[in-house]
Amino acid sequence: MRRIFNVLLVLCLGALLASPPAGAASLEGAWGLGLSADLNAPVLGLRNWYSQGPKLGIALHRVTGSKRSIELEYHYSKFTGGAIEKTAFTWGVDGNQHLSPKAKADMTFNGVAMNFVFHFPRSGQELSGEGSVPYFVFGAGFYDYRHKVSGLIYPGQKVKPLDKNKELNPIEDTRTAASLSVGGGVQIFVSEKAAIDLRGRYNFIFGQLRPFRDWGLKSTFPFSIIDIGVGLKFYIM
Repeated sequence: MRRIFNVLLVLCLGALLASPPAGAASLEGAWGLGLSADLNAPVLGLRNWYSQGPKLGIALHRVTGSKRSIELEYHYSKFTGGAIEKTAFTWGVDGNQHLSPKAKADMTFNGVAMNFVFHFPRSGQELSGEGSVPYFVFGAGFYDYRHKVSGLIYPGQKVKPLDKNKELNPIEDTRTAASLSVGGGVQIFVSEKAAIDLRGRYNFIFGQLRPFRDWGLKSTFPFSIIDIGVGLKFYIM
């Protein structure tokens, strides 16, 4: 993942140093393909479970107007090292806190979304393959997510000593949830048909994680995630 970011950041630097093409034609009606790599960071309730993770995406886009385009996006993301792996529970029998040495938690997302992009080219101009063009983006779609937790010591034991080999059954929650996103970014054209895309978004997902009360983790609904990343866009006239 780090290598992907490094490559894309080098391309961004090259874009900033490159001279914009002169007299580029309007991109209205053009189709394109986009690739992206993002840093995915949970906020609010989901932040209690996970810190951050990678997000990779691919999108088909079309310029539908002089300042508008639509994207059909697929993305994959994953969180690992859930907080419950390092969280102890208080055993009622001895009043002490106990860690589960085999605890493991991770969460994966597969999502699709339709994004509506509103570009702001220079005053009086249309979207074309030149310069830097900021934009606002709004999206709606669905996330299919899978949350897995395993290796937790069973906290309902009544007899000393605590048997650390007695574990809760592994838990796997799989659901599909609707989502909304809002954000903005800038396209930096390196040629009439290629651009570096810098973007940040706030994602609101109507999903839920069950509580683990013995570990102090409450039910989480909905999910809020911020993604910040870089991508490449290629246009076909």
